[in-house]
Amino acid sequence: YKVTCQDISLQGSPINIRKPVSRIQYWKPLIVYFPEKSEKIESLVFENNNKFLKVSIKGNPTLELEAPGLENRYLLKEIQFHFGCESNRGSEHQILGQKFAME
Repeated sequence: YKVTCQDISLQGSPINIRKPVSRIQYWKPLIVYFPEKSEKIESLVFENNNKFLKVSIKGNPTLELEAPGLENRYLLKEIQFHFGCESNRGSEHQILGQKFAME
């Protein structure tokens, strides 16, 4: 899907992606670097507030993330999974006006 300025409201988020664009695009894989065996992650904290599951990663060293199109590695400190109790009520954002179970 292609996102244009028209898809983004004046408030910024959430957005509704309205124009589907089909194209094949090959990306390098997403890479997560884990600490060495001798190094420990201090803690993983799981927090569920019934709107999203947040996983906080604490420790030194921490996980590092490398992704296509990014020039540097980034520290992975938090992951959020937005979900809903019904299959159409989890995502903040929409595609062609449709919400999904998770994002």
